[in-house]
Amino acid sequence: MARYIDIEDVRRITAYDLDEDTISDERLNHILDFAISELNQTLGLKVIEEKVSYIDRYRQNKIDGSNKTFYVKYSFDWYLGDLDCDGNLDTNDIEVYIYDPNDNTRTKAVVSELYEYGKFVLDEAPSSSQVVKVTYLRFPCSLFDPLVKKACAELAASIAYGGIEAREKKRLSIRGFSLSKDPIAEQKYYERYLRTVAQILAREPAKHIKAEPELYAPGLFGARRPPHGPPRLGKVRGGW
Repeated sequence: MARYIDIEDVRRITAYDLDEDTISDERLNHILDFAISELNQTLGLKVIEEKVSYIDRYRQNKIDGSNKTFYVKYSFDWYLGDLDCDGNLDTNDIEVYIYDPNDNTRTKAVVSELYEYGKFVLDEAPSSSQVVKVTYLRFPCSLFDPLVKKACAELAASIAYGGIEAREKKRLSIRGFSLSKDPIAEQKYYERYLRTVAQILAREPAKHIKAEPELYAPGLFGARRPPHGPPRLGKVRGGW
């Protein structure tokens, strides 16, 4: 799956002021990688080793040797985020470990399917004596929401302008050159980024969804967050 954002989106949001003569594709890609990671830290909450257990009659999470389909605790309220910070959502964005108390082993399970609303499917069904734990990034909206792309592009633009302006200021102090870029562009785009992040987090929580979509579609349900508020930075550890 392709990344939800690319360097063309960053150039476009600046009305192509950040063109190839101003900053190379290679350099802008490095900045974009950093921006993706930073946005994940701002919007996401890393949940570590959450124990898979019964949620409701629809999401029973049976561990019986035959069931392979499971749900994270806040599925349908929160989305799964980009755990590995590569700009897309795939089976690498959840880590599932099987604990076997019979021989005290911990084995990484193979995830064959992953859905942004919190459902995942394992390649093999764990036995009834085993414990299943998951690590993932909890996100307040779909990774493919247009506002996520907008926020990431704004942050990347701010970082890019910061580097350009620093170089121009150095030239000014050494050679007496005039600045070629707006000296407040970095701040302007960073403030826009903060407003977009606030817009994402300010959305109303959605009612609990009882039915599952027939097909995976990014952003199918729209953005939502549960009544207990936006994600906090940090980590959550699940219990046994």
